[in-house]
Amino acid sequence: MQNRFNLVLKSSFFRVVQTSVSILIGFLLMPFLIHTLGSQMYGLWVLIGSFVGSFYLMDLGMSQAVTRFVAKYIHEGEYLKANQIINTSLLIYSGLGVFILIIAVVVSSVFVPNMMEVSSNVELAQVILVITGLAFAIEFPSKAFPGVISAYMRYDYVAKIRLIKSLLDAFLIYVFLSNGFGLISMAVITLSTGIASTFMFVRLAKMTFKEISFTSDTVNLGTLRDIFQFSKWVFVIDLSSLFRNKMDIWFIAYFLQNSVITTYYVAVRLTEYAIQMLSQATGITGPIFTEMYARKETEKLGKSVISAIKIDFYLAIVFILGFLIFGYPLIRLWMGAEFPVGDAAICLIILSIGRFSVYISSPVQSLLLTINQHSLAAKCSILEIVMAAILSIYLIPQIGVYGAPLALTIPLFISRLVIIPYCAHQIFPFIKLEELLRMGVYLLVGLLTFYFINLHIDLKSLQIDLELFLLLIVLGLVLFFATFVLFERREIEWVLTKLKGRKVGQ
Repeated sequence: MQNRFNLVLKSSFFRVVQTSVSILIGFLLMPFLIHTLGSQMYGLWVLIGSFVGSFYLMDLGMSQAVTRFVAKYIHEGEYLKANQIINTSLLIYSGLGVFILIIAVVVSSVFVPNMMEVSSNVELAQVILVITGLAFAIEFPSKAFPGVISAYMRYDYVAKIRLIKSLLDAFLIYVFLSNGFGLISMAVITLSTGIASTFMFVRLAKMTFKEISFTSDTVNLGTLRDIFQFSKWVFVIDLSSLFRNKMDIWFIAYFLQNSVITTYYVAVRLTEYAIQMLSQATGITGPIFTEMYARKETEKLGKSVISAIKIDFYLAIVFILGFLIFGYPLIRLWMGAEFPVGDAAICLIILSIGRFSVYISSPVQSLLLTINQHSLAAKCSILEIVMAAILSIYLIPQIGVYGAPLALTIPLFISRLVIIPYCAHQIFPFIKLEELLRMGVYLLVGLLTFYFINLHIDLKSLQIDLELFLLLIVLGLVLFFATFVLFERREIEWVLTKLKGRKVGQ
């Protein structure tokens, strides 16, 4: 097996490349889709996608449990137990896939006609819903295999598969829509490429875990107890994440006009692009923490958690500063001057603070999953949703579209950056005052940088010219030198030494 650090580095690189390409495709394709399909048809596509996305809840939180146990047994050489988890979950996921397809058919035939007022779009919506539901149903059984990828740290292969799918989707959608085809062609394309990518993913798992076997005698329903014992709180977290990522749009649709959703959705997409990019680069702490915990390397685990938090904090501040400085001109360039750029830019800043609070605390979430204390995160997630719903009901009618991101950000900021880290530290001590001071100083440097830039430059009138490039250079230099404030010398030296391929003491 390759060196773990090299695998992490390779996985992060290809995940970032894949995500960057996907973001670029989405960035270029979104205006094309709106122009080609029209606002109404594009809105229908987004609405159906939002609904079908909720089918992920049918996972019941099992995927993380399956991944955890399969990876654990492979590391321990317990290949029979690993196969029992894989085959048992494969059977369950296949049944859930059939159930998803039934739900899609029932909803399309019973509920869609009652919910849609424009009769000309009813049949179209029904067909698209069934096709996208079928795509989900076919993909679901593959959820039995991520534990293999996690154990062998081959996220780079997965990234390559997703990269090919993204490029193929974009090319086919552009060709078909340019030749007069519509939403059904898009649904069929995503279904076809989804089947192909799922097949490649399963084949990858078989090639990586050579001891894998698919036999009925390895189906052990007794393993379900361990899976569900772990997954029940993951399901609560997933359910909360779904509401957190959708409820703002639902409340805006209820209290305000549909046109406001488009303004707000631009901010949502930009924030999602940033989070996707960073999560692909750094979101592989779970397998690393699990391995350290299994080896009882508690001190090393604590240091790794705080180092991961600082890395996420550094990157989050970079992106938030980027949105503060370049958000307005970016949205204006992307959507045009006639778009309500100011409203979208303000929503972007507020929303990004809340979403990046979740990103910064993600190593703490991984730690809680590792030590099987994730019920704490689940309970906090429920509190976040309740608070966000109450604030949305009050703020959106009072201050309009700005109320939606505020209602989400306030509880997320308090919960993810204060409550969860504090409670997790009581269970597994990892926080040091020195590290908090380092992050505070780094944040102060970032805020002062933005203050002086905003004082001397009219950010709303920024153009792609020499002034913009000079601003990027200055910001980059400031943030580069700020790393020496945020990170300890040993952390910087460790990374540099690893990048050079040398061995160092821990």
